[in-house]
Amino acid sequence: MKKSMTTVSSLLVAGLTVALLASCTTPPVSPPEAPPTTSTTPTAPPPSPPVTELTAGGTPGNSVVLGELSSQRGMAQLGPFDPPPNWLAVSVRCYGTGSLHIEIPGIAWFNQPCVLDPADPGALNTYNMSFTDEVTVRGSSDTSNLWAMAVSEPA
Repeated sequence: MKKSMTTVSSLLVAGLTVALLASCTTPPVSPPEAPPTTSTTPTAPPPSPPVTELTAGGTPGNSVVLGELSSQRGMAQLGPFDPPPNWLAVSVRCYGTGSLHIEIPGIAWFNQPCVLDPADPGALNTYNMSFTDEVTVRGSSDTSNLWAMAVSEPA
């Protein structure tokens, strides 16, 4: 019986040793965690200050201005008036989005893009007036846009 006690004791000591050794081992090393990802959404540039005044910009040098509209919204027109003997110059600018529709009834029409740049020079177009007796120049755009137009006789 003494031998069996010794065997049982030896087994208990061996089991305890194994248990203690097992608890002393370090756990397996896992790969380091990646830092949390943060998504950065590109932000739009801050809005430009609202434009409250806009002029048509340049007319051809030494030209005679026949009419001018500044800081318009919606629809407006210049004329009717007698056409210049040869050419008519139409200078337009539009601040906003979309476009400005310009019409010279019986002669021409065009769309001028509206842009969010108050320094944009706009457009200058010339038209032959030798076949008309009267001229009216109409402009129309969405009321959220600000536009301007000048009509002149180039020198």
